Amino acid sequence: MNLRVSSCGLAFVRDESLHWYDYLEQRTHILSAGSENVIRWFLAGDKCIDEIAEMPGSAADGSTERVAQRLLKQCVLIPVGSSRDVRETEICESWEKWDMPTRAYHFSSRVTEETPIISADDDDEHLAAKHLVYPAPRSFLQNPGCRQIRLPDVSVDGWRHRDLIDVLERRRSRRSFGTSPVSLADVGALLHLAASPQPAADGEIAHLPGSVFRTSPSGGARHPIELYIYAKNIEGLEPGVYHYSPLAHCLEDLKRPTSTEQAISACLDQEWTGGASFIIFYTGVIERSQWKYPDSRAYRVLWMDLGHLSQTVYLLATSRGLNITFTGALKDESVESILGCDGNNEVILGASVVGSPQGEQYPA
Repeated sequence: MNLRVSSCGLAFVRDESLHWYDYLEQRTHILSAGSENVIRWFLAGDKCIDEIAEMPGSAADGSTERVAQRLLKQCVLIPVGSSRDVRETEICESWEKWDMPTRAYHFSSRVTEETPIISADDDDEHLAAKHLVYPAPRSFLQNPGCRQIRLPDVSVDGWRHRDLIDVLERRRSRRSFGTSPVSLADVGALLHLAASPQPAADGEIAHLPGSVFRTSPSGGARHPIELYIYAKNIEGLEPGVYHYSPLAHCLEDLKRPTSTEQAISACLDQEWTGGASFIIFYTGVIERSQWKYPDSRAYRVLWMDLGHLSQTVYLLATSRGLNITFTGALKDESVESILGCDGNNEVILGASVVGSPQGEQYPA
């Protein structure tokens, strides 16, 4: 029986020990002494375990073979032609166009038949107890030392398209923009309806610590996403970088001078982004999601939250008669530098590029 090293596992060091994570079975094993040498020997080509005595440095007392047998049991080594071998081959062929960490995360975050599931009541009880020891993180970032620009109150005026079906049919990604500045009222209306907290409906999970409700859904009512504005051509607002504070309905001036060239570069050198009146950068405060969902699958939900929120922003911009396009093509480090994010606790997710319509009077 020939063996090979699994192509669906990761080796890493933790607490001064070598570990192997099998992301298909979602199991972590501590590798015993001598495992690294055996793995390297099998990486040179498929071999039979009976040939282990030929391995340079193989112990005469049979301990090296016992290491190999243990690696076989842990699925670090797998039999060539086995069902596991066939499955790994199919997976690697299907995912070959993306790098290995992508498929590793996908399969390690799957919910399988063996994944333990707890009831909603038990989960609520656990979170209530957890909140006493480890309180839920703040639901909104605030920058108390920043100058605040109060945004206009949202009124019934200014909505060029109010019918939902009409707005859905009009929604398009448009990468060309007019030269007219966008009004501060439009910016305020868009941000307020996209990001401000909304009252909970009866029977919802409002009793859980840290629960927030917006016009877009979010897994577990965590709403980990923050909105930042790079303002270039907004009437009555100085160009610059701002953070939107939903509780105060204001823009917090972060005092981070940013040129159009820097903004374009951060958007992966997409020249069309330079014609926008403003760019909304979305970040994710991962602690909010982690507090309720400690398993890695919640990272998938973070991106779903972004999709929900960005579509709401699309529809609001369309309703105000603005042109908009979402882009995920960003240089993370450049955006982190512009916004002042650390990239660890608050991560870059995407951006909505917004401007006045091209070739018509704005506002109409």
